[in-house]
Amino acid sequence: MRSLTLFVFSNIIFFGSILYHHYFIAPSGYYISELYEKTKENGSWHVLTKNIIENGSFAAEIYIEGDGIEGMAVFRNTGSFSTFKNGEYKLDSKLIPIQETKINNIEKAAPYTNLLYRVKKNHSPKIKIIYYNKEIVIIDLGETLEYKQLYFKSPKEY
Repeated sequence: MRSLTLFVFSNIIFFGSILYHHYFIAPSGYYISELYEKTKENGSWHVLTKNIIENGSFAAEIYIEGDGIEGMAVFRNTGSFSTFKNGEYKLDSKLIPIQETKINNIEKAAPYTNLLYRVKKNHSPKIKIIYYNKEIVIIDLGETLEYKQLYFKSPKEY
């Protein structure tokens, strides 16, 4: 009887902590990230990412422009946080191009061609939340893009 009581109590604590994490710790709301990059290899790039995260699902729009492409390209990424293990979220997501653009210089177009490659590859990336509070989230996109990204919470939908 004691072991049954301990087992039930352990399950209540375990599932309660999962629910607490899902509803109170996991990010939700509107988040914006803006990246300006200037390198010798790729030239100058500007990437704006807008995210809506709600109930374990997300929808993001990625606006990218820079040297090597003509104009701006737009991608949409939708999906959900499928698993959480060792501090990492595995995403089930689908990245689709909304507005493609012409490549002027293939040697400088790596940021854009990497997104096109991810559209074709259709894999489930992993991200790690390094820091989170009510206003900002810092995530490590190590497996996906090999850099960290800072998102600011927006007070309303953009």
